[in-house]
Amino acid sequence: MVNGTDGSGGTPVPAGQPSMPVGLAEINGDLCVHGFCATASCSACVTACPRAALVLNDQSLGFDESACDGCGLCRPACPEGAIRVSGGALQPLLDGRGHAALIACEHTRLPPGPGIVPCLHAFGRRELDHLADDGVAVIVAARGDCASCPRSTGKTIEAALVRSNASRSSRRETTLRYEHTVAAQWLKRQSEVIAAKFDIDQSRRALFGGILQRRPSASAATAEAWSAHELHHVVPELDVSLCVGCDACSRICPHGAISLQGGGTSLHYAIRAQECTGCRLCLDVCDVNAVSLRELARCEQHVVALKGQTCRKCGVPFHQPQTAPDGTGICRICRHTDHTRNLFQVRT
Repeated sequence: MVNGTDGSGGTPVPAGQPSMPVGLAEINGDLCVHGFCATASCSACVTACPRAALVLNDQSLGFDESACDGCGLCRPACPEGAIRVSGGALQPLLDGRGHAALIACEHTRLPPGPGIVPCLHAFGRRELDHLADDGVAVIVAARGDCASCPRSTGKTIEAALVRSNASRSSRRETTLRYEHTVAAQWLKRQSEVIAAKFDIDQSRRALFGGILQRRPSASAATAEAWSAHELHHVVPELDVSLCVGCDACSRICPHGAISLQGGGTSLHYAIRAQECTGCRLCLDVCDVNAVSLRELARCEQHVVALKGQTCRKCGVPFHQPQTAPDGTGICRICRHTDHTRNLFQVRT
């Protein structure tokens, strides 16, 4: 669970409570995967933080408040979107005239103002998807020297843009262009947007999408054809040769990316890759390593058919993939438990 003290001087994130501010960063304990499962292995935010402000151990996920500088690099790293930066520090300047989002790194040494952010790379695939959904067509960026920046972690906005565009293109959705400009030109563009009042109020971003012409709705047949070629950011898969039908993955998944559906002869695991965030909880709870995750891939396994049986040892109903061998007729618990040991007591 995400609670208690971590012994590192960091502030723990209590599960079941709303966002807790840590410097300029905030984390929602209700969304963090460590609130779902005590053995969650996700350490994406810890790895992404260039200042070691996040600390993870067996008891909690904590923060060193004095180390956090609000760069926001932990934000795109979190698969559940549980982290945000307060105070509008990572808000781009939206140009309604040019359907653009202006973003400039603070290391360009431009004066503080709209669109100036701590780090360009705090905009990951999820954030870019949101901008595209709001009608943004182009990212206009200015940056400092990333090679010499102490915040550099190797994760870039360009790589995130490639992932976002690949997935959106496979769904026939509008994609984003990326334009790099020098600081002086970016500042001129910023001034023009502000002076002409073309900037979009961040609280009204949902209205921004209405400016652009939307692609006509596809027919059901066309939509289905597109779906077959859709690239998903993360695709869960079950190895039916290893799966024992314990349902652990379907029970732990917070989004229903893997779920138990149907009943009787129609019982099956349904896989909905579009719901998968890549939180890895399914991998953490599968003790036979039957679950795997593929990134930026097509979903080819939508259903895993299951067959129900009654264990001939304990008499308890159980199920397993239909392709599993029928020989034993014994549930997974009885396969690993010698019940006869409990029937006799040897005295000496």
